[in-house]
Amino acid sequence: MRTYKLIGNITTIQPVNITLPNTKGMPLSQGLPMIPASSIRGWLRHACHDGITELFFANGKTLDVDLHYLIASGVDTSRSLSQSGQSTKVGLSHATRLAHPVLSTWGYWGLAGLASVGSAVASNKDALLVLNGGARQHVFNRNDKLSGFIDESQLGYLQDILQADKYSAEAMADYKLQLKELKSSIGKTSDADEKAEIKEKIKDVELLIREVKDNRIGASESIQRPLEMIEAIDQGQTLPNRMILKNPNEHELDILLWSIAMGSLKPFIGGHSNANFGEVSAEWELSVTDIQNLTPKKLGKIGFNEDGFYSDIEGFDANEVSKKIIDGTINIASFDE
Repeated sequence: MRTYKLIGNITTIQPVNITLPNTKGMPLSQGLPMIPASSIRGWLRHACHDGITELFFANGKTLDVDLHYLIASGVDTSRSLSQSGQSTKVGLSHATRLAHPVLSTWGYWGLAGLASVGSAVASNKDALLVLNGGARQHVFNRNDKLSGFIDESQLGYLQDILQADKYSAEAMADYKLQLKELKSSIGKTSDADEKAEIKEKIKDVELLIREVKDNRIGASESIQRPLEMIEAIDQGQTLPNRMILKNPNEHELDILLWSIAMGSLKPFIGGHSNANFGEVSAEWELSVTDIQNLTPKKLGKIGFNEDGFYSDIEGFDANEVSKKIIDGTINIASFDE
């Protein structure tokens, strides 16, 4: 039994925004904003996939569509792997893990990933940044001289767009309020017939909203409207993070460390990249415990910052791992069992 731990920090160089399904605002852990494990794991896995893709291309090779899905998303579109469709526990499917170190490290639907990635939680509530999203305006209202720079034959069409946007915005506001009230009321009744009636009313209002969008002149969505508020972890925050590999082989450890190296090429987590959100730096210290090292033996540090990627972990060289991927020592391209 051998356990490797990567213990360190992720530091936000720019604000980091995370959006999760059915969650409003930043995800929280005991009231503290966090970068969830799924976001960190997804960033590293996709960095690994991007690195393999670009490495293959640079060496005159390509991955087929099924391999892209397997490596990036863990989806077996070719149905070639026998475990597909039911997730297994770490420790099972030993032969599959030996043959496919990338899939063993990151997993696929049918094989649990060996890499355990933790969340990164801010140390205080003040780390949460709340930004007003502002408002989107008509370009012709923002610059009242702009209409003088279009053909006169377009002025009537412009006026129609402005009027239609004003009317539809008012109608949409009313319909959306109705929709909100109906959706709120459905949870307040346990009567099946009432629920069914409310659902029909919801469908009717949604149809009216669709009709307003379809019948308006110009864009189907309102041009002039407030933009959503943004929550993010503020820049300059240091968030502790841990990753664990239980009893990996040489290639599985290499793949996790190499994924960090590839992540340094795209050090961005979360959304709103157009507002320059998401940039991070990170550093972890690698240690191992085994039958001969019951207290953690420190093996070195790995990370990246403004100066790029660095590692002083003995025995790990990102360029050597790249060579192993290309020459097939670390199997990538053959997924036939």
